[in-house]
Amino acid sequence: MGAITIKEVLTKADQKEFFAMAHRIYADYPAWVAPLNMEVMKIWSDKYPFRDHSEMKFFLAIRDGQTVGRIAAIVDSDFIKKWTQRIGHFGFFESVNDIEVARALFNTAESFLKERKITMAQGPMNPSTNYTCGMLLNAFDMDPYLDMTYNPPYYLELLEKLGYSKNCDLNAYFYTKEEKMQKRLATLGAYICQKNGISIRPINMKAFKAEQESLREIYNDAWDDNFGFVPVSQKEFGFITGQMKDVAIPDLVLIAYIHGQLAGFIAALPDYNRFMKPMKGKLTISGLYNLLFNKKKIKATRVITFGIKKQFRKKGLDVALLNQLMINWTAHKFEEAELSWILEHNYQMIHEIEKFGAKHYKTYRLYEKKL
Repeated sequence: MGAITIKEVLTKADQKEFFAMAHRIYADYPAWVAPLNMEVMKIWSDKYPFRDHSEMKFFLAIRDGQTVGRIAAIVDSDFIKKWTQRIGHFGFFESVNDIEVARALFNTAESFLKERKITMAQGPMNPSTNYTCGMLLNAFDMDPYLDMTYNPPYYLELLEKLGYSKNCDLNAYFYTKEEKMQKRLATLGAYICQKNGISIRPINMKAFKAEQESLREIYNDAWDDNFGFVPVSQKEFGFITGQMKDVAIPDLVLIAYIHGQLAGFIAALPDYNRFMKPMKGKLTISGLYNLLFNKKKIKATRVITFGIKKQFRKKGLDVALLNQLMINWTAHKFEEAELSWILEHNYQMIHEIEKFGAKHYKTYRLYEKKL
């Protein structure tokens, strides 16, 4: 084999290759779902809001004229400001099963971070916890749900050989309809709402911009204590949630109040991955028609966000929101759901969703290494 060359992504052709090479990596992994090309290419745009508070460099590993790996090195100034630690990140990592390719990529990314006085690397972040993150540890034969990561099993060994160790785990839970449990919790949910002055309503799509701001207010408060979380600006939250308007079912995005005060929300989206897989990243006219025509056939959802403001916790709002979501979810005749991701030490949330019958079935890991 020839020498490995690391090349910075600088041209349009480099950008296309950065994402195209993943299709070769996953040729033998049928569970992988390619992200839409039109979406992943947005990361190169000057309008990509994460760029407003970060510096990113992207690299390709080349050997014998073929791309064999990729990585991004990320310095998020908002992260450093909030957590007062010189932590940087790696992300968008893909590689053939070759430790020397992985070593060359990580050495390059780590050098970039060290030059900026970063003392620890964490990841994978693509590019932060507000987007996608984590390395899948198990269930490699199962398709990922919407906006969840997937990787070959050998990535875990590559990272460990390069000196990376566990930072924390992110858990995914699987739920199928359990009528007996739902009836019991429906009674409890109604009681809690009446006792604590809880009211719950679906998102108003006709006032979507105003609703986005309400969701952002809750999001930034509810996730504030989770290490790695960075408050999201109005611009960035608008970018992240912008597509929700096109794919969300209004009564599966619920906003809660306690005595009229904005308190929490929960959102479940249909798992469009089921129909995206055959597209292989390309949204053609026929693919779009198939997606729109068959969307009512989707029987799975992902509970993508679930947050309660700190001042309103331990008031039963988690049970009330989950209960109402499951009532609406059942009315739409969905059959299964993934609740993801949930930090492994978020014991209160884990306790509540397990009471509903959800079971832990996938684990994703964030790694770290001192530089």
